[in-house]
Amino acid sequence: HLPGMDNVIADYVSRLKFNKHDWMMNPRTFNMIHKLWGPLKVDLFANRLNAQLLIYYSWHPDLTTTAVDTFMQPW
Repeated sequence: HLPGMDNVIADYVSRLKFNKHDWMMNPRTFNMIHKLWGPLKVDLFANRLNAQLLIYYSWHPDLTTTAVDTFMQPW
C-alpha cells in the first residue's frame, strides 16, 4: 500500500481540477428540461464537478459517483 501522496500515477485523474473536455449543460436549460420531461433521475456522463443531479454516472471512479461507465449501466 502506498500513501496517496506517494501514489502519484494511480491518483492522477482524481487530482485533476479542470479538464478542458468536460462541459455541462447550462443550468437554466437543464432545469427547463427537468420541468418539461422530469423528474430526471440520473445525470449521465457527469463528474463530481459538473453533475446536476445527486445521482450521476462518471467515466472514472470518484467518491460521490453512483456508477462508472455510463454505457455499462441501465438507462
